Amino acid sequence: MALKSYNALNSDLFEWERMAFVGIKGQMGMVQYLGEYSFDEKPNDPNSRTHNILLEFGELDLDEFFADPQQHPPLLSLEIIEFWGYLFKVADALQTIHNLEYKNEDGLVQRYHG
Repeated sequence: MALKSYNALNSDLFEWERMAFVGIKGQMGMVQYLGEYSFDEKPNDPNSRTHNILLEFGELDLDEFFADPQQHPPLLSLEIIEFWGYLFKVADALQTIHNLEYKNEDGLVQRYHG
């Protein structure tokens, strides 16, 4: 599990990113959103509040995968097909991000582009 934290001054960024993660929840090839919580570091001090997003832990990103000297390119036909199949899942996930729709609690649908 990974934790992404925002301080009280960045609560708007937290809310935007939370909505984005909710919007891509369940999309194959993406780190999954598990939930969120807020916490007051100091009681009765609103400036000490942290907003936190719980995410699935990603072991390796694509840049690290290609930079790993122990990683060898696929050679056999089955390995090549499997590699490209996984890479296309990443492309499908990116397409979802660039055409994201988010449905609010009140039923209003918002679209995020880019």
